[in-house]
Amino acid sequence: MPRANPQKNVRACISIRSDIHERLSTLAEQEGRSFSNLCAYLLEQAIASLKQDD
Repeated sequence: MPRANPQKNVRACISIRSDIHERLSTLAEQEGRSFSNLCAYLLEQAIASLKQDD
């Protein structure tokens, strides 16, 4: 089975509560990021944090 290229970006779709969406939108605006860029960054950071805890 071929291995996935870790550098390739893929699109993901998630459902979140509206209050979380509003908080993320506000944070993205404050940081000058797009909503999707901020979400991807936060998800990557959370996963990296989990790996460090192992």
